Amino acid sequence: GGGAAGGGREEASAVVERMGRVVQRLQAENAALQKKTVSNVEHVRLTKEAKAHKARAAALQIELDAAAAKAAAARAAQERAESERLLAEERRAGARLRGSNQALEEKLAAVAEQLVSERASLGSVRAQAVEDAARVGSLEVRLQASDEALAAARD
Repeated sequence: GGGAAGGGREEASAVVERMGRVVQRLQAENAALQKKTVSNVEHVRLTKEAKAHKARAAALQIELDAAAAKAAAARAAQERAESERLLAEERRAGARLRGSNQALEEKLAAVAEQLVSERASLGSVRAQAVEDAARVGSLEVRLQASDEALAAARD
């Protein structure tokens, strides 16, 4: 019976040893699962953080786009205002130029009227000069005749 009892102990010892290895394997698997579980929890946390960061980035992009649109609108308004100012300045300069042109045209018309008047006066002076020349010629003829008559009377 002692050999059988010894064999039973060896067998029990072998079972205990196998059971110990099974327990160790199960503990190792449990630890790995716990690590993996922690890793999954961390993954879920990081995924939530990533979603939050993406949402924040999208919100910031919307703000940035709105700011860029405002800046573009402000630039366009400034350019329109500058264009309107320049256009108003050109209109004022054009009005001044038209006024100046009108004044020059009025002066030119007055000078033209004066020129017509001076030409008419010159024509009258020329006619008078022609008349005077004719009288002088007539007087010269009469003077010469008178001189000839006087010379004939002296002779």
